[in-house]
Amino acid sequence: MYIDNQPSIQSTQSIKPAPGHYLVDILHNKVSRSRKKFRNIAITIRWIPSHLNVKGNKEAGRKAKRAVKGDANSSLNRIPVELRNGLPDRKSSIKQAIVKALKEDAIHVLRESPQWWKL
Repeated sequence: MYIDNQPSIQSTQSIKPAPGHYLVDILHNKVSRSRKKFRNIAITIRWIPSHLNVKGNKEAGRKAKRAVKGDANSSLNRIPVELRNGLPDRKSSIKQAIVKALKEDAIHVLRESPQWWKL
């Protein structure tokens, strides 16, 4: 496997939870299942500079960008099952949404209060 992102490669060796680490967990699960199914399989991850003229590198980059934009031409059966319904929300995004909803509710409750006119 050739990857042009060194931090992504380094994250495969880390067990420390970090944002997006669930993607590394998915990769590890897929590799484990492949090793059970194909006993002699050898999987190697190597870094490759993104600007290097490797056959298929530019096309892979274009397809990745289209997939990120939600291009419907991606064959669903080629997408990992865990990602077919989109990426899960980030913890920080969920927290921000909850805090925003709490503030809006507090404002509403305060304005409906008989004491509001005194404020």
